[in-house]
Parts: sequence; structure tokens; C-alpha cells
Amino acid sequence: VNVNHGFEGLKKLPLDYYANIDADVHCASSEQEKTIKVALCGAPINKVYITGYPRFDKISLGTGKKIKTILFFPTWRPWLESLDKNELKQSHYVRSIFDFISDNILNEYLVNNGITLLYKPHHKIKHLELDSLPLSNIKILNENDDLTDFIRNADVLITDYSSVTWDFVYNDRKVLFYLFDIERYVEQQGLYYDVRVAKEINNCRTAQELVELTIKSCDGYAGYSKIMANDFFKFRDNKNCERILALIREKQK
Repeated sequence: VNVNHGFEGLKKLPLDYYANIDADVHCASSEQEKTIKVALCGAPINKVYITGYPRFDKISLGTGKKIKTILFFPTWRPWLESLDKNELKQSHYVRSIFDFISDNILNEYLVNNGITLLYKPHHKIKHLELDSLPLSNIKILNENDDLTDFIRNADVLITDYSSVTWDFVYNDRKVLFYLFDIERYVEQQGLYYDVRVAKEINNCRTAQELVELTIKSCDGYAGYSKIMANDFFKFRDNKNCERILALIREKQK
């Protein structure tokens, strides 16, 4: 049974990705994700079942609490692989991240409102001395930190194209999309779902816009990504493990 490391909804995968995975069952969350796995990733249609994912059973439904923790989780770019340390430090990718987390207005807002922003840098830029920035309420997570609890307990997610998005969408936590290189990403990596298509999805292009959107979100004025939840989740009932176990038992008969 393949319960997936991630979730197929944003970043494109190779056309034969699931054809190369030896499994009798590939789990999916909805008809839309099943279609992606079958038509665009090579999964056999008779082996994809809409069960939901076990890890979502650990996510509390309907938090509705005051925002105290933000998780900032940008993903990697394949075109950065060939850059040396100096080129990487001056890249649009790194500058876009630095401009956001070093913003004085952002940090002052976080301090005044008792909010902590947790930033998880990709391991390939951990050497860029992020800890040297004068940040009081912005914490840099270490490579060895277990992200599971942070993902489950954070109130807001800031990301670009990470599949962590779906852990937040699952229980209506806010997701802010920082799309500073969207055109290049779509051209070179590709997306199954372009978050720019729906007006209700919170997205921006610059660090200044992201600071403004973060403050707006924490103050309760930015909406939730309900359209994404409706499109990609058939079940949001914390019974995903039950469905998978029932499927396994059925196949063992």
C-alpha cells in the first residue's frame, strides 16, 4: 500500500512516476488527485483508491484558535543545483527569502502580537548563515528538527509550491503562497494546480506584499483556501486509516 510521502496537487512529477512504484494500492484523496496519478503520473487506474491519507488522521479538525505560530516552508528549485555558494547567495530565490524574513516591520508585528514565525530553510542553503540575522520572533529550524509537530500545530503556512500545503488545507488553516518566481517555475517544473486562478486563494509576488499579507492574515482579514479543500478532499473526517484498513481486509479475502 503506497500512502505517499507527499500529495499530488501542486508540483508536477514525471509521467511514469507511479508506474515505477510496486504497489497493489495507491491511495488518493479525491477524484481530482486520482486523475492526476493515473493520467499524468502513470498509475494503473485499477490500483488507485480514494481513501485519504493516514497522516491526516493526526490533524485536529476545526482549530479556530488565535494565531500564534506561522510556518514558512519554501521548496527547492532544480535550476539552483549548478550555482556555487556566492551565486546561490545572490540568486532571486535566496534574496526573496531573505527580504521577507529580515523585514523589520514583520518582526516588529510578530513581537507586538506574540507570534512566532518558524522558518525551515532547505538543507542546500543552510550554510548561508541565516542565524546571524537579528530576528527575535523568527526562528530558524535546524535540519534535524522533526517537522511533524510543527506541521500539525502551526496556525498559518507560508509556502510556494510545497505539498505541506495540503496538511493545512485539510483542516481549514490559512495558507499564503509566495510566488516570487511563478513564471519560471511553471515553465521549468510545472504545476498541476495554479493557485493564481482563484481570487480567494492568498498569493503574492514580492517580500513587501508577503509582509502585508501575513499581517492581514494574522489580523483575521485574509480568507481560507476552501476551494482547494473542496477540489482535493473527498473526506475530511479523520477516518482515513479506517478506510485503508477496510480496503486491505477486502483484498485479503
